[in-house]
Amino acid sequence: MINKSKIHSILFQTVVWIGIVLLPLIVIDFNNFSWVHFFINSSIFVWSFIVFYTNYFLLAPRYFFINKRLKYAIYNTILILLSVIIHRIWMRYAHTHFELFPPSPCFITAKFPSNIQRIEMLLVIRDIFTLTFCAIIATSMNLGIKFVKSENARKKAEEAHKEAEIRNFLNQLHPHFLLNTLNNIYALTCFSPAKAQEAILHLSKLLQYVLYKTNSPTVNLKDEITFMQNYIYLMKLRMSENIDIQVDFNTPNTEKVQIAPLLFISLIENAFKHGISSTSKSFIKINIFTSEKSITCDIQNSNFPKSKDDKSGNGIGLQLVKQRLDLCFPNKYIWEYGLDPNSNIYHSKLIIYDSQLYHH
Repeated sequence: MINKSKIHSILFQTVVWIGIVLLPLIVIDFNNFSWVHFFINSSIFVWSFIVFYTNYFLLAPRYFFINKRLKYAIYNTILILLSVIIHRIWMRYAHTHFELFPPSPCFITAKFPSNIQRIEMLLVIRDIFTLTFCAIIATSMNLGIKFVKSENARKKAEEAHKEAEIRNFLNQLHPHFLLNTLNNIYALTCFSPAKAQEAILHLSKLLQYVLYKTNSPTVNLKDEITFMQNYIYLMKLRMSENIDIQVDFNTPNTEKVQIAPLLFISLIENAFKHGISSTSKSFIKINIFTSEKSITCDIQNSNFPKSKDDKSGNGIGLQLVKQRLDLCFPNKYIWEYGLDPNSNIYHSKLIIYDSQLYHH
């Protein structure tokens, strides 16, 4: 079955050829116009058509594109010269037979006046140039189509590789996220079994989201926010009163926005891991908001770095965020993060300004 692109190409070429044939009508004097005369003098377009599609379907694919350029040149030279010779014979016969003009010579000979010889030479040169131009255009057009097909195949391969890498990152992120959460629940069992049971219930909801909602490259921002809210609620269950946790999700029209799944959770995990202390006053501020063409995740937290003996996570979370950002939003994000030595506050600000966020 012919696809739409081929139909469009056929229609386009048909219109172009009709336009080329009818173009002389623009400058013709219709007071002395003859359709017979017009079609006889337009017969060069028949040979142009033959040369064009012989190159397009045969010579270019069979010789030019497989580095048999010499054969390509030889066959084109033979094709063009034969076309010119046959065309000039036809023009002489047609002009003589229909008595439209005095007979013109097919070849240059001494029997004809020099001015007719010069005219004949110019006509031959014109025809050779026209047919050579058709051969070049046909080969160039074929080369362009081949290049487009090659680019499309390359892009598809890159997309497949990109999706495979993202899936691999998600497969790493899932156990990393689960490990941190289980460690938190384990800590709850030591001082509040009731809260541990409640945490397990919330964990089941989180795992349900991870298992069934994150299989596609993008998810609805509304679902992702619900997931983050559940995670934060679970984390709060074991927090003491000296920890100030402020959360603000200013994200209107979340149903229209798509985002890479589990993109922000590693940043939130990092804040809870390094931003709280069981003995000192600490805080976490999580602010996620959207504008017309961007999403911003702004997180600040007090800094209480874990000791080397702390095994709650293996440190791959932030690496995965960077890798996924490069894959999903190349050159379309700004991520600034680090510790302010003056205030001992860790600040992470991620801005994704991809216009496709609203058009997935």
